[in-house]
Parts: sequence; structure tokens; C-alpha cells
Amino acid sequence: MTTRILIALNLIGCLLLSSIVVVYWKRERELGKELQREQEQRKVMIKHLAAVQNEMADLCQDVDAMRESLKLSAQSIEARDQALKIRDQALEEERRKALELQQKLKLMQERMAAWEKAVAERDQRIDEQERALLEAKQRLEEAAKRINQLQGR
Repeated sequence: MTTRILIALNLIGCLLLSSIVVVYWKRERELGKELQREQEQRKVMIKHLAAVQNEMADLCQDVDAMRESLKLSAQSIEARDQALKIRDQALEEERRKALELQQKLKLMQERMAAWEKAVAERDQRIDEQERALLEAKQRLEEAAKRINQLQGR
């Protein structure tokens, strides 16, 4: 009867360990999918960031071109006053756009940092779970050795 109990306990232990392995495997798959989604999102953010930077460079060139154009076209006081008014409005719009772009850039950088932190935390959890699984495996192997030794007696 003692061997039957040990066999039953061994079976229960194997089932428990198998369940743990399946749970960790499913978690790993979910984390892998999440990582892929995050990487795709990161690629999109990087492309968007490059587009924003290009747009900012274009806007700066446009501002420079506008200033030069206004200097050359200012021939009379009335025309110059009107041109200055238009330029000031355009500059304010460009500043507003530049401010918005800077805020978007900052937000993307914060999101990127949060994403990197989340990936690091996930990797740490995976490492901890892997260590726990290895410890459980070692304990199970030790228990199996003890059972084998007891059966050998």
C-alpha cells in the first residue's frame, strides 16, 4: 500500500508540474504576442516621429522662405504693414504647430520609455518564473530520487 501511495503522489506531482508548465507556456505565448504588438506599435511610432521631424524641418524652411520673401516684397509702408501682419500670423501658427509637434514628440518619447520599462519588467518576470520553474523541477527530481531510493530498499 505504501508503494501505491508513492505512485499516486508521484502521479499527482507530475500532473501538478505539467499544469504549471502549461500555465507558464501559455503566459509566455501571451507575452510573446504582446511583445509583437508593442514592437509593431513602436515601429509605427518611429515612422510617425520621422514624419513629424521632416514636417518640422519643412516648416522651418517655409518660415525662412517666408521671411526672405517678405523682406524682398516690402516696398511700401502699407504693403509692408500688411505683409508683417500676415507673417506674424503665419509665424504664430508655425510656433503653435511646432509646439504641438514638440508635445507629440515628448509624448512619444514617454510612451517609448514606458514601453521599454514594460518590456524590461516582463523580461524580469519571465526570468523569475523560469527560476521558479527550475527550482520546482529540481525539487521534483529530488523527490523522484528519494522515491526511487525508498523503492530500492
